[in-house]
Amino acid sequence: MNWIVWLGSMILAACQPSPRYVVEGQITGYEGRILLVTPRVTGTWDTLGNVLSADGTFLFEGSVKEPVMAEIVAPDTRLRVPILVENSEFKVEANIPDVSTYVINGGGVLQQQRNELRKKELEIKMQKDSMRLEYEKIYGNDYFGKLQIRGLLSKMDERYSEVESDFVRQHDNLVGAAVVYGRMQTFYRAKRLHERYALLGENARKTVPGLLMKPYVDKESRIIVGGTAPDFKMVTPEGDSLSLYDIKAKVKILDFWASWCGPCRAENPNVRKIYRKYKDAGLEIVSVSFDTKKEAWIRAIQEDKLNWIHLSDLKGWSSIASNLYEVHGIPYVFVLDENNRIIAESLRGEALEECIVAALKGTE
Repeated sequence: MNWIVWLGSMILAACQPSPRYVVEGQITGYEGRILLVTPRVTGTWDTLGNVLSADGTFLFEGSVKEPVMAEIVAPDTRLRVPILVENSEFKVEANIPDVSTYVINGGGVLQQQRNELRKKELEIKMQKDSMRLEYEKIYGNDYFGKLQIRGLLSKMDERYSEVESDFVRQHDNLVGAAVVYGRMQTFYRAKRLHERYALLGENARKTVPGLLMKPYVDKESRIIVGGTAPDFKMVTPEGDSLSLYDIKAKVKILDFWASWCGPCRAENPNVRKIYRKYKDAGLEIVSVSFDTKKEAWIRAIQEDKLNWIHLSDLKGWSSIASNLYEVHGIPYVFVLDENNRIIAESLRGEALEECIVAALKGTE
């Protein structure tokens, strides 16, 4: 009889439907292709679902062995709805053009955890919007009123940042990694990604989003204070090839600028004054231009009397140095010690001079 019971149980198990996910919903104001995609560790994307919708409705069904981070995408729009796909049922609502107001109901444990954080995020956003409107009524276009509003809004951002940080610390899993990954570009541009990544636990770092962030974290860690400035080689105005490491000095200012950059040209007199005062004490300046035209580059050097080392590959924002140092705005400076270790960045005016004075004293 035992074999009959065993056979029956096997047949019953085979007849049971395997766990599946069902993601359905609508993108109001949209018609066209809708995709459900998930990233790979290689940086490519897998397509889990692909529908052509006449009214924005969609339905994706399938099965996953383990939860995956995915996105619902409407091509040729800015809509990207992050979703943590588990074998469960999801209901999604979104609209064009207000792509930030999507709603995800249902889902598994991870999605519900993510929804709780998003609820707090939206609450703070509503408070910020309300505060902005109220203060704008009071201050109107008053300059100092706007500064006060900006300060208050910044405090609200800090409040959400603390909430998000606590969430990431408490969720050592896919959802913790997905939260940081969702804002990776923002953190990376601000050179804060390594700080957020440090909050992730061991399990979160092993997930796909955790692994995808690691190369960016490693790169960022080399170009922050305390890291070693990466070497590069470019050409001088005279046509000579020169690398950053070829230039020896007790302290170096690595200055990113361009002839067409108004704030750069406005800061040049201050940099010139600093160079004149401290060059004999061991200061050197290496200015890297994001120009594309050699004539304009050389003319600006001569007009502003910048009598120090200049380098460029004349590729503008596609410069190899821009990519190496993740420079997204100019003027931008790094201060390096004699071993090319970064000791300060993003300084101007008196703050830059004070840094140079302190750095030179440290070499005595």
